[in-house]
Amino acid sequence: MEIVFEVASTEQHFEQILQLQKQNLFSTISEEQQAQQGFVFAEHTMSLLKMMAAHLPQVIVVSNGKVIGYNLAMPVSMKNEMPSLVPMFTEFERSKYKGRLLTAYHFMVGGQVCVDKDFRRQGLLS
Repeated sequence: MEIVFEVASTEQHFEQILQLQKQNLFSTISEEQQAQQGFVFAEHTMSLLKMMAAHLPQVIVVSNGKVIGYNLAMPVSMKNEMPSLVPMFTEFERSKYKGRLLTAYHFMVGGQVCVDKDFRRQGLLS
């Protein structure tokens, strides 16, 4: 079974990211599953994913033509695009790194990570 890391670039990639996200959303899985396997919190839309991809590469893991994992990235300039993430960005504005406010640095948010349950514990994230 071939596993390939690449950048999401097609409609099919984005659709499959959203499918995998939906399968692992905290609101769609049991508390037991959440405790054992984890979950994702933020729910993206197709247009938001494409907007994010226009700014930063969205890394995916593909096996046999199917997205089996992803690691999304969001630029700070998009902080108001997802209301559920605004509190996180607000904390970043208060946080310091090496004695300077984090916002004094050029950074992005490496964010939602998800791996299909059949491919977990294989070191894909590392």
